Amino acid sequence: MNRSTGQDPSVTFYLTKDGRRMGRIIYWTDVAGQAERVQRSKSLGDLTDLSAEQIEKKRKKAIAELGIYKPAVDNIPSPDSFAQKAADWTETEMLKNRDSHNQRYHVTSFLLPAFGKLPLECVTADVVNAWLGKVKRSNGERYGKNTLKHAVSTLKQIVSPGLDNANIKYSADAKPEEETYCPTDDEVKAMVSNSMGWFHTFTRVLAETGMRPSEALALRAEDIDPVYNVIYVCRGTRYGRIGRTKTTNSRRVISVHESLIQEILALLDGRTAGLIFHTENNTPYALSNIHDDEWQPMLERAKLSEKAKQHVGHFGFYSLRHYSVSYCIRSGMSFDDCKLRHGHGCERIMKGYMHLAPGYDKRTLAHVPNLSGVISVVTMASEENAA
Repeated sequence: MNRSTGQDPSVTFYLTKDGRRMGRIIYWTDVAGQAERVQRSKSLGDLTDLSAEQIEKKRKKAIAELGIYKPAVDNIPSPDSFAQKAADWTETEMLKNRDSHNQRYHVTSFLLPAFGKLPLECVTADVVNAWLGKVKRSNGERYGKNTLKHAVSTLKQIVSPGLDNANIKYSADAKPEEETYCPTDDEVKAMVSNSMGWFHTFTRVLAETGMRPSEALALRAEDIDPVYNVIYVCRGTRYGRIGRTKTTNSRRVISVHESLIQEILALLDGRTAGLIFHTENNTPYALSNIHDDEWQPMLERAKLSEKAKQHVGHFGFYSLRHYSVSYCIRSGMSFDDCKLRHGHGCERIMKGYMHLAPGYDKRTLAHVPNLSGVISVVTMASEENAA
């Protein structure tokens, strides 16, 4: 049904059994939380003995009392609901994005329950902010702020350009994101030494290159260059399927130690094509399966499982990426080189991965003034006056 801001309904007549001429007007009203209007009517009573002029006056009076006559026709609202626009967007635009699985989750779990019945133009910053202030998990806990930001990002893609970042306010009591744990040098050595089989190589790749786990799982034999000792990062996995890397910056070339290249070649056992890390069916591993089958047992053997449980945050595969960034910076690598090596889009993002050990910047002390030999004149003068 077309929506209109102005209504000027005419009179509809009907006859009663005794022949009296009755009248009423039919109009449409908006319903909160619903895209389609609802038809209403107002009785004008018995019009049998009234002239056309009197009927018109009665009609106009009823319209005025209802407040439905608005002659302005600018900004006619869309007849589409958010649910319809979301469905169209899901079929066309969402599939172009690498994170389509997450976006589908945002649509079904967050956006449709909250905004599905609203007319598209009613999904405003004020409505979104009201939702952000009250949305919670089924157990009553707040969602993490980053989770909500990702959901709003998907929402903006659907209703764009209807929402402005500056007007979106996240609740002050939104659950803060848990920090990823960055293991120490000794802990990483223990983790690698307690990894077995192909997972030993996989753990080394994560720790020495700082690759995202999805990138390492998508590595193919063709991506290994034993001449220059480099690894080409060209793709990533997502829920067991190979696709593009997370961003264009993620496509990169990483220099590695020769020993890592030789370990990878030994694992390939003469193969020159296909996935390096794969299941018995030659398909990519699912990260969740590796976590249960390899990661957790490795932490047990390395005596780190209790620490992982006690840490308020994540102690998982990404811990090794954080470790790699931290190690490179505290070992003197420039920010630009570290950013390129790890495929970060900007220095601000990379800084979130830095967990620097005390004393990492001792090399800078040569450029810092040392005033330890300067004697306080104020102290000497005070002593002379006291004497």
